[in-house]
Amino acid sequence: MSGRRMIYGGVGIAVVAFAAGFGCETLQKAGVPGLEQYVKEDPAVIEEEREQREKFSLHQDHKALYWLLANRVGNGMQLHEVEEILGAPGELTTEARQLKSDGLHQTNDPAYKWGPDSKGYSVILFFRDGHVSNFNPKDYRNP
Repeated sequence: MSGRRMIYGGVGIAVVAFAAGFGCETLQKAGVPGLEQYVKEDPAVIEEEREQREKFSLHQDHKALYWLLANRVGNGMQLHEVEEILGAPGELTTEARQLKSDGLHQTNDPAYKWGPDSKGYSVILFFRDGHVSNFNPKDYRNP
């Protein structure tokens, strides 16, 4: 039994050492659960998000929408989290049926649409089991 405690203790020490060296935010971004309460967002990023959300919700600004998608939305988020980030409710859509032929989405994955934006583009995100799935923020880095 003491050997088992030693192994768990060693893993705990390794996690603490990693967190000290790289920061809890790195662990959170890597998907280590339970660290959200310890990560403090950079106030400048929070303000940037607020400004971009305002631009999108007031003016349907294309660059603002893409900034929010590239920097704040991620796989695993729930619909209400995405709606909060974008500042607008998603519209459940069936327009995306043809997009499901790429093999990344199941035919029963609900799709939600935001837009059209100021350039006439709409963004469709797919949700599986209530969470964003098959989303790559890099696709939105260069509007």
